[in-house]
Amino acid sequence: MKKWLILMALCLMTGCSVSATETGGPAHPDIIYISFYSVEHADKSQPMLINVISDKEDIMVFDAILSEGVEAELKADDAADIYYLQLDYPKNGQSQYRDFLYVTNDKNQSYIKELFKSSQYGYDAFDEKAKASLMNSIGNEGWLQLKSLLPI
Repeated sequence: MKKWLILMALCLMTGCSVSATETGGPAHPDIIYISFYSVEHADKSQPMLINVISDKEDIMVFDAILSEGVEAELKADDAADIYYLQLDYPKNGQSQYRDFLYVTNDKNQSYIKELFKSSQYGYDAFDEKAKASLMNSIGNEGWLQLKSLLPI
């Protein structure tokens, strides 16, 4: 209970949490879908679903890390690993999704940026050229640098 109160206080103090919805729905997602863009599996459709988080405690940890983001710029060629995150917020018996690109670099730094769902983020094949194209299409601005890596 004490851990839950601390996490809730942290979320309330930050005020700019990427998990807070503006639609009047719940503040925390019920499910987080994690997909990965892999140049090592260039012949497969990308991104590939690698994990689904539905445990409430895991979601709270995930959400707390997201709430600590600070604005930053991310250069396209700094991206080492790229993940596509889809957060599922239930509202009135239906799911509302928020989509994010989560990027780590070789210095163990992580960044996140909210996206608007588009087919431009899906690839039949994914190589270094597609990776550069994806990062360039997302842009350098509007990223949040996280204080720690997400538990993916």
